[in-house]
Amino acid sequence: MTSPKLERKLSGLGSGRSERKGSVLFTKAGDGGQSQTLSSRPKRSKSSIDFHVLGELDELSAHFGVVLSLPDPLPEEWVATLKAMQCTLLDIGSAVAKELDFDIGGELCSDLEKKIISLQNQAPPLRNFILPGGGMASAQLHVARAVCRRLERFVVTMHSDVYECPGLMRFINRTSDFVFALARLATVHCHAEEVQYSPKLGILNERT
Repeated sequence: MTSPKLERKLSGLGSGRSERKGSVLFTKAGDGGQSQTLSSRPKRSKSSIDFHVLGELDELSAHFGVVLSLPDPLPEEWVATLKAMQCTLLDIGSAVAKELDFDIGGELCSDLEKKIISLQNQAPPLRNFILPGGGMASAQLHVARAVCRRLERFVVTMHSDVYECPGLMRFINRTSDFVFALARLATVHCHAEEVQYSPKLGILNERT
């Protein structure tokens, strides 16, 4: 059941409707390829950059959900952190819908940096490029990292073309670093080995 607080948040997004008993999930309002981030704003193409950002935020959260749903349990601290990040991604979506920056003071970014350092200290030294793999959790986290990097590229475009959001760019950049660090430690957690990169094309070994 949706809480009154969440209903109020949802009512400000999309069609402006909150789900009520007996209502349907579809409105047909977006069948023509247009929608709106807020009910008070005009409709525009779903191919607009802010809709790309919102979609990437949703996809990143979904990948975190896959990690959290894997059969092998993760440490409770990781579970709590990933669930908190899913909520943060929704917060970012609300900020983007209102064309607001995020984490302007950098507090959340600083917290992520501390977590990254802690994860790095628990993982083996990184002496070479590694390939996605090293267990199910690690592999799925690498997918999330790649999605986060794609999200970052869209955010950079949004920063240039729609509204300035330097705090959001910084936070998303740091988020991908955090996910990479967590992916490496997930390999250790499941007693697997990292997949080392080995050049296969002779030209890559030639010195210029």
